[in-house]
Amino acid sequence: VRYVLPRYFVQRNGWFIKGLEPNGETWSDMSAPEALKEWVPSYLQGLMEERLGERGTSLHELAVVAAALEDLIDLEARGRMKTAFKIHGLPLTGPITEAQAREVVDTYYVMFLLAGNFSASNREDALMKRESFALGYTGWNEANTWMQDLLKPRMSQAEYNFEKTARMVEDIGEEYFRFNDMECRDLKVTLSEMEGNK
Repeated sequence: VRYVLPRYFVQRNGWFIKGLEPNGETWSDMSAPEALKEWVPSYLQGLMEERLGERGTSLHELAVVAAALEDLIDLEARGRMKTAFKIHGLPLTGPITEAQAREVVDTYYVMFLLAGNFSASNREDALMKRESFALGYTGWNEANTWMQDLLKPRMSQAEYNFEKTARMVEDIGEEYFRFNDMECRDLKVTLSEMEGNK
C-alpha cells in the first residue's frame, strides 16, 4: 500500500497525495494542521496495514482504496466548485449562462493552481483577485491557454449547470500533470542551454 498507491496516482494523474508518501509516517505522527488535510490517505493506509498485518494486500483491496481516494479527490474538486459558485452568486441547481460557466471555471482554475488557498467575498472580488493572480503568475498565458483548449469540447454545450461545470473541472485535475510536465521539460531545456552558454 505504502509504495503501490503513490506510484499509481503519480503515473496515472501526476498526483502526489499528501499523507500517502512512502516515508513511514502515520496519521498520529503528524501535527494538527497537517493531520486535517492529510488524515484520510494515512488513515486508510494505516487501517489496511493494521487489518492485513503480515499477509499483505490483494490487488482487489488496493483497487478499492485507490477508488476511495479518487472519490475523495473528486469530492474535494466539487467542494471547490461549490465555493466558486457561491462566490459568483450562482445557483447549484438550475441553468447558468455560458459566460457564467466560463467565469466560474476560471475562478476554480485559480483556486486549483493555488491549491485551494483562494478566497473572495463576491464575484467582483473574485474577478479582481483572478486578474491580480494572472498578472503575477509566471506562465499564466500558457496555463490559461492549456485550460481553455482542454475544456473547449465541453464549452460548446447548449446548457450549463453545476453538474456539467463540475465534470469540466474534474478534467483539469486529471489532466493538469501533462501540462505541468511539459512546463518542466521546457524549463529543463532552458536551464541546460543556459548552462551550456557558460
